[in-house]
Amino acid sequence: MTMKIGLGLYRESLTPDNFRFARQAGATHIVAHLTNYFRGRAAYHLYPHNVEFDPRENTVPPANALRPGDFVVVYQRRGIQFNADEKKLRFEGGAPISAEAILVEPGAALFRIM
Repeated sequence: MTMKIGLGLYRESLTPDNFRFARQAGATHIVAHLTNYFRGRAAYHLYPHNVEFDPRENTVPPANALRPGDFVVVYQRRGIQFNADEKKLRFEGGAPISAEAILVEPGAALFRIM
């Protein structure tokens, strides 16, 4: 019986030094973990709701694509601004849209578009 060794690397860890280490450790499998894994996993858990996410890029939908009643889940994402007094949500330099904060925690938030 032979043992197979696998090693998981994040995108920023895909360096020649880490590949050499994996080879020296006897790794036969390498899985590159990208942050889009979390987007896909979150989308999976939100089905059967109509979930929109970009599996390849860290993008958000344009503000004009969101409709009243839509929910936006933000998880460990920079560039999102919310003004609680004005109830306005803004994505990285885009136009602000009316939104209500449903749940806000460090690194995560849930908004309802108004």
